[in-house]
Amino acid sequence: MFGRSKFLGRIVTFSQNLLTRKLDVSIIKICKENLAIGGYSMNKDEVLKMSREENEGRHDEREIIAFGTASRVGMLVGALVCVLLVFASELLFHIPEIGLVGWLVYFAMQGSSNIVLYKDLKNRRNLIWGIIEIAFAVAFAVVLVIRSVV
Repeated sequence: MFGRSKFLGRIVTFSQNLLTRKLDVSIIKICKENLAIGGYSMNKDEVLKMSREENEGRHDEREIIAFGTASRVGMLVGALVCVLLVFASELLFHIPEIGLVGWLVYFAMQGSSNIVLYKDLKNRRNLIWGIIEIAFAVAFAVVLVIRSVV
C-alpha cells in the first residue's frame, strides 16, 4: 500500500512538472504573438500570480491525493484500534461493551465515507458498502443497548 502511494506520488510529480513545462511554453508563445500584433503582454510572473489568485482556497491534485491516502490510512488505523479495544475490553477490563462502541464508531465512519463517495462519484459499489457498514453500525448500537439494559 505504501509503495503504491509512493508510486502515485511520483506520477503526480512527473505530471505536474510536465504540465508546468507545457504551460511555460504556451505562455511564452501567447506573449510573443501578442507582442507581434502590438498588444499588451503579461510576463510569466504576472500570469502565475493571476492563476494563484483565481485558484486560492482550492486544492490541487497532489493535495487531493494526499487527503485520500491519509483518509485510507486513518481508517486502517481505526480498524486496528477497534481490534485492540475488543481484546482489551474482553481480556483486561472484562467490559465487552467497550469493543462494541469502537466497532460502532468505526462502521459509522466507514459507512458515511462510502456514502459520500457514492454521492460524489456515483459508484454503486460505494453505496452498497455504505449501506452495509451503516447497518453494521446500527446493529452494534442495538447490541450495545441490549447489553446495557440487560
